[in-house]
Amino acid sequence: EEEWGECEPMPPCHTCQRQDCVFSAWNSWVDFGGCTGICYRRRTVDTPNNECGKPCEGKTDMTKTCAKKSCMPDPPADCVLTSWSSFSACHKKQHERTRAIQSQPRNGGHPCVANLKEV
Repeated sequence: EEEWGECEPMPPCHTCQRQDCVFSAWNSWVDFGGCTGICYRRRTVDTPNNECGKPCEGKTDMTKTCAKKSCMPDPPADCVLTSWSSFSACHKKQHERTRAIQSQPRNGGHPCVANLKEV
């Protein structure tokens, strides 16, 4: 046999005041350190959504490549020659002029292949 009784009174239903999620502004880009070549930035939830609000959509962390000049290898530099000297006085019926290597090639630059003396 079943018995029925009155239910306890329920609290009144209320309308939900919608509060959507709001992100903070993105932080500035920060270098991970060393020579990783990676930077990141972050944002947080400033205002969380409530039960009837829209949740935040999107990332809270971002990364990008960011090479530091101090970590970059120097670019290739070719050999550099000085300008030609003036021709010398005649010696044994010949004049000569010379030039020198001003700077050697670096980081895979082209070597000097030109003459250093002309007669």
